[in-house]
Formats: sequence, C-alpha cells, structure tokens
Amino acid sequence: MKSETHEALALEIGFRLGGWVAETLDCGKYQFLIGIPQHWMRRCWRRYNQSITLASPISKVTGIPLRNDLLVRTRWTEKQGTKTIEERLRSVRGSFAVRSNADLKDCSVLLVDDILTSGATASDAARALRSSGAKEVDVVTFARGASLK
Repeated sequence: MKSETHEALALEIGFRLGGWVAETLDCGKYQFLIGIPQHWMRRCWRRYNQSITLASPISKVTGIPLRNDLLVRTRWTEKQGTKTIEERLRSVRGSFAVRSNADLKDCSVLLVDDILTSGATASDAARALRSSGAKEVDVVTFARGASLK
C-alpha cells in the first residue's frame, strides 16, 4: 500500500475504514481528522501519502472535517521497518509540529495512520497536537504491524 500503484486500494480501504469508524466511534466529538504527514522528500519519492489517502474517504463517510494543513513533518526520518522499538522512538521524536496559525485549543482530533507497529510515529504526532492545545487525540489505523525486534 506504500506504492503509488496502490492508491486506488488505499482509497477503497479508507471508505471501508470510514464505515467502521462511523459505526464504532462518536464522530461528533471530533473537530478535525488529520492524516500523518510525510516529509516532502518522501512524498516526492512515493508520489502519494497513504495515510492522507486513507483519511480522505474516512472524512467523507464520517463527516469529520479533514485538515491535513495543520500538522507537518519537520524533518526527514529513516524508514522505520528495520528498526527496533527503541530506535523507532528515538528516530521520530520531535519530527512533527503544528502550524503556528492552527487553533487546536480544546479540540478533539482523530489522527489517521496506515500501519501502527510501535506507535512511535502516531505518539509523536499526537504529542505535537496536544502541545498545541488539542485536549484529545485518538488514532485510527488500517493495520497493526508486528515488530520483529
């Protein structure tokens, strides 16, 4: 699902995941839905962002406003797939920021990630959102990865 040739698949999965979210969560409590952003260099290399591609149909199905302009990845991080959990936590620490014009005070945010393995990426993104005033950040993900190390 990480390749641009899988974008149609990611959209279909997003619609199905959106249906599950609508049935399972209280969507009315969320002010924003945000996909995990990629570093601009990775975005150029992959040609699409799988988390944001998943987030778009989830937003359409649930009615939660999609705001992919609020959270940014501030620096390049190496691929996480071959790292231990400790290495993943160190690698992504401090790699997300909220744009200075974003008003997240007392907001509840639903964060979308494609695969959650150690939780390092989602945790650091949620930390940035909370430090900018979000009162609650929940994470929805398509898959749960297994860490081999």
